[in-house]
Amino acid sequence: MQKGVIEQKEEREAKNGSKYLTLVIGGDQYSVWAGKLFNQCEVGNIVNFEFETKDKFKNITAIVADGQQELPPGNSVRPTENNKEVSMRRMNALNNTIPMMTILNGAGHLDGKNPKEIMEIEAKLLSLHEAYLTQGKLPDIEEAKDLI
Repeated sequence: MQKGVIEQKEEREAKNGSKYLTLVIGGDQYSVWAGKLFNQCEVGNIVNFEFETKDKFKNITAIVADGQQELPPGNSVRPTENNKEVSMRRMNALNNTIPMMTILNGAGHLDGKNPKEIMEIEAKLLSLHEAYLTQGKLPDIEEAKDLI
């Protein structure tokens, strides 16, 4: 992921009528085509971003304000070469979480829980598994106890 300050911003329109932004970050020009990313693009913002190079153009595919550790929902356009690995790790985490949820359910740990509580447990399992895959971090016993 790259980091820089948005120095210039200009809204443009393509020949087909699509609106896009051109940004200057660190002296380099980038394009932003996904309207859902426009809200992160203000002059003076310090941003972390990912981009793809197509021909001579640098197209931003994800952007977040500095200080955020992960992309908030909706701030990524599509998997790129840089984040395909992340997508694969998340899929692995999901595939390993399903049997864990089945075990918890079979042991009665999900009895009496509403769907929202069950989804929160599943999300926590996913994040713990992803932390293990990305950082080798095993959950401490208190984190594991909080799940059930």
